[in-house]
Amino acid sequence: MKTQFYVEKVIDMIRILINAGHHPQLDWGAINRKYNVHEADIAKSIAMKAIEFLNAAGGYECEFIQENELRAITNRANQGNFDLFISIHADSVFDPQPNGTTTFVYWRGGEADKLAQHIQYQITNRMKTYDRGVREANYYVLKKTIMPAVLIECAYISNEHDVQLLMNPDSQTEFARSIALGVTDYYKYHE
Repeated sequence: MKTQFYVEKVIDMIRILINAGHHPQLDWGAINRKYNVHEADIAKSIAMKAIEFLNAAGGYECEFIQENELRAITNRANQGNFDLFISIHADSVFDPQPNGTTTFVYWRGGEADKLAQHIQYQITNRMKTYDRGVREANYYVLKKTIMPAVLIECAYISNEHDVQLLMNPDSQTEFARSIALGVTDYYKYHE
């Protein structure tokens, strides 16, 4: 009688720290005073939904952080054995005209850039936001993290069209789904 041996492949969970920008008790971030909408609340809603999507996809273990102290955020990311760091924000300027989505990385050409390209594509393709591209930025949370890290400015809270998307719970869900799809695409095409 022939004996068969089955080897079960152990798949490590991909660990992601998802940061909602700003802290609602300490710093609301950008505010649209016309609608009394705060960046911190929008970022938290999108972040929590993105975590739900990624956890449901299987193979991902996501944690949430929303702190005012940037060093606390990067320390948690660096000490937590995370594979990716994603920070979610809403952009704002004094001029109400600028709109669209931008994804920032510390430097172009690395793994963070690949992740950013997938997230940027998913958001702008699914949400039909203006594609402001993937750009380099010297943001503390990008510079001080040791894993691929991106900072997403989903849309402009200061723009009338964009703020309608940011306020809408269904649109928040779609931003979150787009971010999750960007992550899964990154692992699908770059593993």
